[in-house]
Amino acid sequence: MSHLMVFINFAIGFLFIYIFMCCYCENLRTYLEEILLRY
Repeated sequence: MSHLMVFINFAIGFLFIYIFMCCYCENLRTYLEEILLRY
């Protein structure tokens, strides 16, 4: 049972990191596009 809980916690943590990285990459992409359009 403890192994299952560790696996679930690891999966949830990985999912949160994945979503955070996706949002960060989207913001970074729009930021770079704004800089390129400015110059």
